[in-house]
Amino acid sequence: MSVINLEELTFDPDFCTTFVVEKHVVTWVEGEPVDAGVTSTKVTGIAAPSSPKDVEMLDLADHKHGTKTFYTNEVELCITDTENTSDTIVWRGGRYKLLHVFDYSDNGYWKAIGDWQEEVTGDGQP
Repeated sequence: MSVINLEELTFDPDFCTTFVVEKHVVTWVEGEPVDAGVTSTKVTGIAAPSSPKDVEMLDLADHKHGTKTFYTNEVELCITDTENTSDTIVWRGGRYKLLHVFDYSDNGYWKAIGDWQEEVTGDGQP
């Protein structure tokens, strides 16, 4: 069985969109993470509703609102075990905290499931 290479698909105008990946920079003070800022990168990729199969994999305690699935090959998407350091994505007026990431970089992309957190303005502010 061959795996579909989504690298070209993420730039196909019929499927692609732009969104902002926010990477949280953290420093550690006395063993506790302290938010030291956010770096934002505008990327091209695919934003789609999460499938029932995707949602089944989530811990329901983490799931608060609507979920979206994001695909990109421009940056690595990351989650961590601390509440405030996982990547977030800003897309169409909403901020989505990444709950689960699939590393398909060998096939040309990363896939991530994000949970809606809050509405944001055009500059990414709540």
